[in-house]
Amino acid sequence: MKPSYILIGIVIAVVVVGGVIMLQSNNNSQLSSFEEEENMTPPMMEEQSQPSPTVVYTDGGYSPKELAIKKGDIVTFRNESSQPMWTASAMHPNHTAYPGTNITNCGKPAMMGMMFDACAVTSAGSSWMFQFNEIGEWGYHNHMQASHTGNIIVE
Repeated sequence: MKPSYILIGIVIAVVVVGGVIMLQSNNNSQLSSFEEEENMTPPMMEEQSQPSPTVVYTDGGYSPKELAIKKGDIVTFRNESSQPMWTASAMHPNHTAYPGTNITNCGKPAMMGMMFDACAVTSAGSSWMFQFNEIGEWGYHNHMQASHTGNIIVE
């Protein structure tokens, strides 16, 4: 082999090894920076870590039966029963007590998320959430078993 080929090979090897070392060094510094950011808890993060109000549905119904929240709170309705639930605004079967809610609007994309109506069953072990933006007392029920009711008080 000619000495110039050997020299070119050595230069290429040095450049490749140097590049790998630089990449590893850069990744380690980014990881350290990420770990430092992850360990920092900004004040805003602490305020948001409050658990959302939760209503649990069991075979016996909703618990708590009445829940007081603030306007804008998101309530989680968690199904821990052996049956599906369909949480919806009172009164059965139309679901019209909460403003803008009506079972006839289920399935209309423009209305979804604004209605206090899951518009479908929530299977056992799953949850459905709704943000209450209207002040007042809002009765609700399980559309699958209308005798199971509850009340959300929005202040």
